This record gives sequence, C-alpha cells and structure tokens, in this order.
Amino acid sequence: MAARGDRTPLDDVPTIPEEALWLWNAYSDLSATRGASGFGLSPIGPRDVLAYCEILGLDDPESRRELWRVVRALDPVFLKAKSRNDHDPAHRRNRD
Repeated sequence: MAARGDRTPLDDVPTIPEEALWLWNAYSDLSATRGASGFGLSPIGPRDVLAYCEILGLDDPESRRELWRVVRALDPVFLKAKSRNDHDPAHRRNRD
C-alpha cells in the first residue's frame, strides 16, 4: 500500500464517464474472449461485436455502431501496447 502522499500508477488512470462505462465494459468483455494466433492476439472483428450485441440483446443500431467505433479506436492501441510489452525484456522478466 502506498504511503499517504505517494503516487501510484493508478493515480493516472482516467475516469470513464458513467454514460460511457457500458462501452468500456463491452470492450473489456470482447477483449477477454479474443483469439490468438502464432503472431499474437487477434484483433476484435465486426462479427465478434455483432455476436456480443446479439447475446446481450443490444438491438439499437446506433448503440451497435457506437460500440464498433469504440472497438476500432481502442483495439489497435491495445494490441500495439500489448505487443510492445511482450517484446520488452524488462517486462518479461517482471512476469516470470
């Protein structure tokens, strides 16, 4: 536990507005179920998003489009950061 006044990495985590929390939770769910290949994690595709929406009964076309826009914006950033961390010797050493 950090001493009073000490900063932790969690201090810099942005706050997600309440109305957008469902998008973050959906992305987190989709990311947790993504596949992988010999080249690393697979991107989340439109079929994944469509299946997710159907499973949850998300029928509103605008909400589906908004979720797809968020996935297309977040996923490349996540995959790039994940790949960079996987190839960083210091990060690998901390995982072992």
